[in-house]
Amino acid sequence: MSDLTTKDRDHLIAIVHGGHERRKALQEIYENSELHQRAKEIILANSGSIQDSIDVVHDAIIVLDRNIRQQKFRMEGPILHYLISICRLLWMNRMRKKIRSQRSDIPNSVTGEVDPETLLFDKEQKKNLDLLLSRMDEKCLKILTLWKQSYSMEEIAGAMQLSSARLARKYRYRCAQKMLNLLEEDQDLFELLRELR
Repeated sequence: MSDLTTKDRDHLIAIVHGGHERRKALQEIYENSELHQRAKEIILANSGSIQDSIDVVHDAIIVLDRNIRQQKFRMEGPILHYLISICRLLWMNRMRKKIRSQRSDIPNSVTGEVDPETLLFDKEQKKNLDLLLSRMDEKCLKILTLWKQSYSMEEIAGAMQLSSARLARKYRYRCAQKMLNLLEEDQDLFELLRELR
């Protein structure tokens, strides 16, 4: 922990303890202007937008929070550097998935053949996903679905009758946190979500 600043140590302790202090620490980390600037530089340089950078920072904070609480955070340097690395990884993963989804040359879909093992696995995944979704409230489900379908925060705000994109972003963050909290209780569902992201 020697490379961490006093502020980083305070944030780590607050996140581990939970409650109001955890929320306050995460908010302070999120408000770091250097984090937003560096994320913006990475994402704009890789075919993304300013809105994409805001969303990726949100996701990186969720990952940080989860990793600290699951004791997966290696305390080898400043939290800022860790978050910047997470932002880069999240964006590169998103870009790879976008490229994969644009390629619709999957052999089974071309031939019309479906491997029985794949079909069974898909049914099991759907069952697990349905179980997870049944534990989420309707508003969160709709917000996360719209976000997953690449709707902008402005569009989500309009669809959900929220007053601003900022409020939509806040709801999306809270809903993602709820989902992560549910996933922490079930490792199989957690692995499933990682596959779906």
